[in-house]
Amino acid sequence: MPVVGSYRNDVYVEELRYIVRRTALLMPFLVLIYGLAIRQSWLERSAFYSDWALAGITGGLILLSLWQKYDKANWDNDRRIAFNAVLYHLLAAAFLLFVSGADNPAVLFWMIMLICTDLFFGRTAYLLSGLLLVATAGLALAMDPSMLSDGRAVNAAGLIGIMLAVSWVASRMRQVGENERRAYHRLRQHEAMQRDRLQTLINGMAEAVIGTDHKGIIRTYNAATLGLLDTNRSLGGLKIGNALKLTDEQGQPVSFDALLKSARGVINRSDLTLLLESGEQIKLAATITPLRPVYQHRQIMSGYIIVLRDVTREKSLDEERDEFISVVSHELRTPVAVTEGLLSNLTLLIDRGVSPRQVAQSVNEAHEQVLFLAKMVNDLSTLSRAERGVADDPEEIDVSQLLHEIYQEQLPAAKAKNLALNLDLAPRLGRVLASRLYLSEILQNLVSNAIKYTNEGSVTIAAQLEGDRLRLSVSDTGIGISKSDQKHIFEKFFRSEDYRTRETSGTGLGLYVVSKLSRKLGISVSLTSRLNHGSSFSFSLPAIQAAKTKKTFSAQAA
Repeated sequence: MPVVGSYRNDVYVEELRYIVRRTALLMPFLVLIYGLAIRQSWLERSAFYSDWALAGITGGLILLSLWQKYDKANWDNDRRIAFNAVLYHLLAAAFLLFVSGADNPAVLFWMIMLICTDLFFGRTAYLLSGLLLVATAGLALAMDPSMLSDGRAVNAAGLIGIMLAVSWVASRMRQVGENERRAYHRLRQHEAMQRDRLQTLINGMAEAVIGTDHKGIIRTYNAATLGLLDTNRSLGGLKIGNALKLTDEQGQPVSFDALLKSARGVINRSDLTLLLESGEQIKLAATITPLRPVYQHRQIMSGYIIVLRDVTREKSLDEERDEFISVVSHELRTPVAVTEGLLSNLTLLIDRGVSPRQVAQSVNEAHEQVLFLAKMVNDLSTLSRAERGVADDPEEIDVSQLLHEIYQEQLPAAKAKNLALNLDLAPRLGRVLASRLYLSEILQNLVSNAIKYTNEGSVTIAAQLEGDRLRLSVSDTGIGISKSDQKHIFEKFFRSEDYRTRETSGTGLGLYVVSKLSRKLGISVSLTSRLNHGSSFSFSLPAIQAAKTKKTFSAQAA
């Protein structure tokens, strides 16, 4: 297979073209000098025909070589290359016939054409070139039969045989080299394809991946790396230690270069903090894998692969979970200890035969602690269901009916404190589309809180239409909330330092549950409060008008 046809844009072929062009420019001068030497009888001139023959052949070679040099299209057109090769062969044959003779060492110049023909056109063209040489020698013998008698035919045959043998060996060596080049070319293509696949895979990873050389210079990275570092500038060529500014859990600087140097195997670090140029800090988990070439037996690193993962959220969740468990344990410990003490004291009172009134008092106090625990467990259960998305499927809710149900449930507690529980509903409220469990829990918590922190006056549950939205509110005339406490009122386990708040039992989870469930419903609970003048909590939902609902149900029935 020809070289040029297979690798038209290959650097190796470009070098071959350069050599052939230079040889083509040099060849006319060599032919002219050799021809003049024959003309002057410095060399055997038995076949020299005339000065015109030498001039014509030399002029033809000069014109052909100049055409090749300045017509760039010659090298991009297979037909032109083949046409040039035919012209060179004809001029070479003419030189052997009319200037030097077939028995002259000049026949060795044909070897250049044999090799070039093999390179550019393959084995078939190579064989045709050899046949043309043999035919030229035969024609020379026919033109000068005396070559048989004076031994020149034998010389010509020897020269042609040697030249064909050498060119054949050169052709086969070239073919072996060409096969190696093709194998290397396929290997490079396969390597490039595998590299592209690997790069595509790395770019598709959510984790930041960085590849460095043995000195820690960044050579490759994926898109997630730029996202993690919050930058668009190129990282190639930077020292990894300059690109990543790290600290440990104690806030002490960590040198990434030192980490790489200390890596004798895979290193995992989850205690790192990345400092961004914007001042933001990101918790990082880093995996460093040293690379060693398989052909090296010594402990020499060829590079490192670093995988970085943002664990800020995970760390925050872990810290929040630990804090939550700690606070819940603390909050549960008190009522459990009080209940245990009351029940132990109750057993002692019974053994001593005290009056039933004292026994009933201890039982009531223990019952209140159990109710407190039940309330906390219920709030925790509600939070758990909200986190897991249990019962969050929306459904059409008749708001008026729901508020009446809550009113009836909370009325006994209001009466027990001599409070007026009011229900202020606008006509034709219609329906809303929401999770019944979540909406009911929000309203229950707001109403029970209002009753708990109102010692006299009233608690009002209200609902009214505001355009295409339905506003629900719970207002009271209770102790109110100070401005400083209003900033923290929706935090879990938060309870005001107001002594009146401390006089009532509470888990500190009620309003946190309200905040959590309201986010699940996509609503925002607003607070208006003034110390010693009461509070009002309100939120709004998109309303489904009664008329529209009735029309929808009628259409479905039809």
